[in-house]
Amino acid sequence: MILAKFLAKQLRKPSGLFGKYLLTRALNKANKVMNDAVLHLVQVKSDDRILEIGFGGGDLLTRIAGQLESGVITGVDFSFDMVEIGRKRFQSFIDTGKLELHCADADSLPFDVNSFNKICTVNTIYFWPDVNKVLTSMISVLDSKGLVIICFSTKETMDSIGKITRHGFNKYSVEEVQQFLEKAGFINLRVVPGKNDHGEFVSIVAEKF
Repeated sequence: MILAKFLAKQLRKPSGLFGKYLLTRALNKANKVMNDAVLHLVQVKSDDRILEIGFGGGDLLTRIAGQLESGVITGVDFSFDMVEIGRKRFQSFIDTGKLELHCADADSLPFDVNSFNKICTVNTIYFWPDVNKVLTSMISVLDSKGLVIICFSTKETMDSIGKITRHGFNKYSVEEVQQFLEKAGFINLRVVPGKNDHGEFVSIVAEKF
C-alpha cells in the first residue's frame, strides 16, 4: 500500500532523485507506444508551433523537436524537477531554438492567445484537478483550426493495472472525455484506438472552431 501510494504520487508529479533519474527513463519506455501514436497523429510540419502538456521524460518532445526547422515545441510540466532535468538533457534542442520548457499548471498556461497550432498530451488527464479548466486554458492558447490530441488509457485499462491507479488517479471513459472536449468548444472529434502492454488506450483528436 505504501509503495503503491509513493509510485502514484511520483507518476502524478515526479520529483527528487527518483523522479529525475529513474522515473523519467521508465516513463519514456512505458509511454513509447502511446507516444508513437501521438507523433503519427500530430503530423509534424517543419514550422509547427506545438505544445506538449506534461512532458515527463521528454521522449515525445525530443522526437518532435528533431523534425522541426523553423518551428518550436514547447513543453510544460508542473514538476519543477522535470523541467530542470529536461533543460540539462535537451540543451542542444534549446540552444537551436527548437525547444522551450516551462514549469506551469495545465489549467493556467502562461502563453498568449493563439500561441500554438497543435497541442498534445499523453497520460496526464488522470491528474488534472479540473478537466474543464484545463481544456479552457488549452483552447485559449490554441490557434483557430488548431488541433488538440489527448492520449490516455481507458477506464477499464486503468482499473486493471492494479493498486497504483487507486491513488490519485481520475479515470475517464472515452465518452466522458469527448463530452469534456465538446463542452469546452472543440469540434470535429475523432477517436483513434490503440493498445500497449497495459491494455487499450485512445487518442482523441479535436479541432478548435
